[in-house]
Amino acid sequence: MAQTSFGTLLKLGDGLTPETFTTIAEVGDITPPDIKVAAQEITSHSSPGAVNQKIPDTIDMGTVSFPINWDPVNATHNMTTGLGYLAINRIIRNFHIVWPNPAGTTWLLPGFISRFHPTGAVKGKLSADVEITITGQCTLA
Repeated sequence: MAQTSFGTLLKLGDGLTPETFTTIAEVGDITPPDIKVAAQEITSHSSPGAVNQKIPDTIDMGTVSFPINWDPVNATHNMTTGLGYLAINRIIRNFHIVWPNPAGTTWLLPGFISRFHPTGAVKGKLSADVEITITGQCTLA
């Protein structure tokens, strides 16, 4: 049965033990990671039918991207504690995507802010495009 995606949360871990997660404010459409599995060529002279053979290799979790309605003083956005700070200081943190299904499915993604692009249109709102590059093993449950 189809479910609405409205209410999906993106949360930022504080890097402490135990870790506390804070919801990133004013997040727009979230594009979750594009899970890519590398293929390793294993074709040999004895491959059946002279067909290329491959096996799965390493996994690249890619990136998570999303826009925000940028509030330069919000603790999850600013250059002192927020996304801007994490980008400039190249800090790896854990992030949660919390899906709005009845089970509250949560994905844990370690990564760093690889893009933080604020804009201020003459006609429009303050906004920023943000990208998290995933750096390691994820928990996708």
